[in-house]
Amino acid sequence: SAGRERNLRIWDIHSSRLQYSVAAHSAITNVLLFSSDGQKLFAADSGGRVLVYRNADLLSRRDSFDLGESSKLAPDACALSRDGRYLAVCPNSRFHQGRLEIWDLGTFEKVESAIATKEKIAKVDISSKDQLLTLGEDNSLNLWDLRTRTHQLEFQLPTSVKVSCFAFSHDGEWLLVGDEAGEVMLYRVGQSQVFERFASRGQGKIGCV
Repeated sequence: SAGRERNLRIWDIHSSRLQYSVAAHSAITNVLLFSSDGQKLFAADSGGRVLVYRNADLLSRRDSFDLGESSKLAPDACALSRDGRYLAVCPNSRFHQGRLEIWDLGTFEKVESAIATKEKIAKVDISSKDQLLTLGEDNSLNLWDLRTRTHQLEFQLPTSVKVSCFAFSHDGEWLLVGDEAGEVMLYRVGQSQVFERFASRGQGKIGCV
């Protein structure tokens, strides 16, 4: 956990006890991401400074770098690959709307070729198969190969109801998409046709899936 107090804390979920706490950032920490194996912790503050911890215990080696124009990240504006090697970031600058940067956390350098979309990117996620999905503010979904940055699929969801969230399944085979009308749609990754629909009647906006 982290927040305005600018400390990073690791908790034991079984005992609810605090395990580690360290002073990390000079600005407010607003993004925390674990790699899927739990061996890396990525933390970014509102000034664009990034800390990468090995073994995610806050006591091991720590690296840092600056995102520059990609500062003031929101949680939905970045994603970490499952192995903790690549970071996808939507720059905060209004001059770079619709562009997605890929950072190599092995070298702490930006990958040269950026991903570009027609509309401003509202959300990004990376599957366990290293497929990267972007959601545009116009309800467009774009699927990319993270390693090669090649575009694989684009499909447009109806604009009458705004998409509020999406998530990959753990095996990377399925995609769940929720909207503000309370509907959840299930897709096979790589296909633009809805496989199944689930209605959350009377519950309003789907906040997360």
